[in-house]
Amino acid sequence: MQSRWLLYVMLFSSVLLTLFVAFWMRESYLRARADLHERSDFVFNQAVRTAEDSLLRWRFKTGDSMARSGDSLFNIRIEMDTLRYAKTFMMPRPPKTFLIHSEEDRKDTSQHFMKKQVFDGPPGKDLFSAATIIVRASGGSKEGVDTMMVQMIERHFKRDAHQVFPYISYQFKHFDNQPETFDPWMTRAYFDPVSGNRLAVILTPTLWSISREIWPQGLFSFILLFCIYGAFILSWRTMRRQEALTEMKDNFVSNMTHELKTPIATVSVALEALESFNVLKDPQKTAEYLDMSKKELSRLHLLVDQVLRTTSIESNKIKFQLESIGLLQLTREILDSLKIQTDNLHAVVQLNAPAEYFIQADRMHLTNVLYNLVDNGLKYSKENPELTIQLTESATGIIWSAADQGIGIHPDDLERIFDKFYRVPQGNTHTVKGYGLGLHYVKQVMEMLGGSVQVKSEPGRGSRFELHFIKTHPS
Repeated sequence: MQSRWLLYVMLFSSVLLTLFVAFWMRESYLRARADLHERSDFVFNQAVRTAEDSLLRWRFKTGDSMARSGDSLFNIRIEMDTLRYAKTFMMPRPPKTFLIHSEEDRKDTSQHFMKKQVFDGPPGKDLFSAATIIVRASGGSKEGVDTMMVQMIERHFKRDAHQVFPYISYQFKHFDNQPETFDPWMTRAYFDPVSGNRLAVILTPTLWSISREIWPQGLFSFILLFCIYGAFILSWRTMRRQEALTEMKDNFVSNMTHELKTPIATVSVALEALESFNVLKDPQKTAEYLDMSKKELSRLHLLVDQVLRTTSIESNKIKFQLESIGLLQLTREILDSLKIQTDNLHAVVQLNAPAEYFIQADRMHLTNVLYNLVDNGLKYSKENPELTIQLTESATGIIWSAADQGIGIHPDDLERIFDKFYRVPQGNTHTVKGYGLGLHYVKQVMEMLGGSVQVKSEPGRGSRFELHFIKTHPS
């Protein structure tokens, strides 16, 4: 129940975090759009200012300057009380008064005149307008100035746009009047007061091109969500694993208690009989009770010894005493020790081995491994169990296998049957008592011998356990 509530809290927190990140990314995207539009306005405005300056520097010089057009000779002088020019369009510039003088000398006649134009406004726009008016009044070409101005604006904008937003496409828009439809990506238009034409830039950004502007926020969001979700998943899996371990531990304690209770109860009954019912006067009954107690104590010793061996192997406190062992001979010895059990179960055991195979192993631990697998094949089979043991040689070593026709193992449990304390099914519902250490012990021993253990099983059709050993020659 506690884990379920924790899962709900994790899911709710994940949803809130996802919504927060989505809202933050949306705001970042909108800010990127607005910033892109402002930058396009700024770049276009700078292009206009730069074009005006370039055109004026090309046409005029402060003081007396000469410009030729056709057969006319123009002497134009521009006087101004002050000329302050800021390169940034965002800074305000105070209005100035410009006095423009024009003295015209034609070849066929001499005529001196002065035109005075007073402009009260931004220097860039009015200065270009004033110069254009003088050129027109002096017989210059308005179309030439206008065309040159547009070309210079476009050239300067392309140069700066490539540096400021290289991934955004755009197009220049020429029109006479205000556009009928509003385009949110159009810059503020440049207006030529002489020709009455307008020039603007329309951006055509894509979702991907704008997203590239906020890739740091996107990367941070991805890493944040990945770490948080990963932490939640890891915590949930760890908690579930802890619950499974706790359940297996409880099952182990329950099964171990049952296993310990049986020999203790048997010995207690035998001792009570010897003490209270004058069994000592009957040597035959005395021998039976003593033999019963001896077997139960031996069983108790084996149980405790297996638990201690498993713990010792896990802590690497056991050192194997390796020797050359014949697998066929050792298997026969184990089957002989289980003859009484196989006879009581009416079991049929087949041993197939074309020859004797030798391996390097610890005799005691290898005996326990083979005994566990044969004993499991007999215990977890139905009536009249059938067990087939085979010894075969492969390209990499020796394979010892035990196949039964028992209850089998569900596929979901195959990967866990070698875990410590794990049993299928769990708890005291087992018809065969155990404590979930046998297969765990088998896997540990095989790994320490440099081999491996594999299992193939289908529910209701039995199981096949294979031990893969490294082949050696007899010494």
